[in-house]
Amino acid sequence: MAAAAQTPSAARARGLTPAREWPHITERELATATADVECKRKHETVRVWWGVRAEMQRADVERNKATYEAVRRDLDTVRANIRRALDE
Repeated sequence: MAAAAQTPSAARARGLTPAREWPHITERELATATADVECKRKHETVRVWWGVRAEMQRADVERNKATYEAVRRDLDTVRANIRRALDE
């Protein structure tokens, strides 16, 4: 419940105004932030953004597969060496 108490909508639900709960936030800033979130929800910005990022990462991995595999082998060697050192 404590985390929810930190949001403007939770404050309003408790009968508090943003000016009382967060005196440093102006009504204009709150309205802008609210409009921003509503726009992102309407246009599914986060879903699209993450989808594009995931595709870019998949393409990067495919393009640099040999490098990523070499790094993986090096990490496996480091981990094996650490396990051996800890077992001694």
